[in-house]
Amino acid sequence: LILLATGFLIKTAAAGFHVWLVGAYSEADDDFTAMLSAVVSKVAMFGLLVGTYIAIRSDVTLELAHALGWIGMLTTVAGALMALKQDDIKRLLAYSSMSQIGYIVTAIALMSHIGWVTALYLVANHMSVKAILFLAAAGLILRIGSRNFSDYGGLARKLPITFAAVVIAMIAMSGLPPLTGFGGKWLLLTAMMERQWYWPVVFGLVATFVGFL
Repeated sequence: LILLATGFLIKTAAAGFHVWLVGAYSEADDDFTAMLSAVVSKVAMFGLLVGTYIAIRSDVTLELAHALGWIGMLTTVAGALMALKQDDIKRLLAYSSMSQIGYIVTAIALMSHIGWVTALYLVANHMSVKAILFLAAAGLILRIGSRNFSDYGGLARKLPITFAAVVIAMIAMSGLPPLTGFGGKWLLLTAMMERQWYWPVVFGLVATFVGFL
């Protein structure tokens, strides 16, 4: 399980294994990056979920759940902090993907029914929301010819539909009500409180605030 989890965590770009992520996402074709983030990255999530399910169904008592939960929370915070200082839109979204996947890893680490339901909920939310954002970024790069935020001023008037889609996706991704991201993060925080994972809850709240910024 440790070897499998390590492989899946490398593929999910968990904290410490994330060095490949930004180069892969930022240099891939602009439209295909949406597929990388929204779909391809979820393969490891399902592998990790199946691995933990088989482990908990076996006779072996595992003490690794808490460690996996901390890896997930540290990934969430680290990704959000690294995204905060980016000016390149694709690099920012790449680090944001890393942060959001950290929530999913934490939910899987709960190794409970509510944890796995939350993980699948977060997977569905991330697939739809991050696809919107990466495709919107591809459209902006095509129209403006730049990947830097400093060149995107005044685009709400020029591209109102893209602007509206991005605003909706950002609200959903940051976990604010009433959109889907709020439901997933509320479930995750509730499940962690039931497990008495109080410090990971604090890290999750910090990451949510930084992610919104």
